[in-house]
Amino acid sequence: MTLQSNELLEPTEVFGLVEENLYRINGSITDTQAEFLQPLKIKTLLILSMETVSKPLRRFVERNNIKIIHLGLKKWQPDLDSKPVSEELIKEALEIILEKQHYPILLACS
Repeated sequence: MTLQSNELLEPTEVFGLVEENLYRINGSITDTQAEFLQPLKIKTLLILSMETVSKPLRRFVERNNIKIIHLGLKKWQPDLDSKPVSEELIKEALEIILEKQHYPILLACS
């Protein structure tokens, strides 16, 4: 999908800038919202939840050769005394975020 010159980009409802070159979204976006991400030149998609990302986000990732790191599938541990995520998941995510070769990073969690 390419935008016409008179069309506006549509950000995702839960898009946010965490810090320079580190962004966050939920895993569900539309094709138009994916176009909003294009200028960010995302290099890595870091998924923290168990869910898979939306089809538009997956297409965006594939078209732009973005590396996917899906920590949620291997680190998520439900019902840990009502903790939504494990300490191991948080630790591994922070280690990835601290490695500048992954930047710009897009964090996705639903």
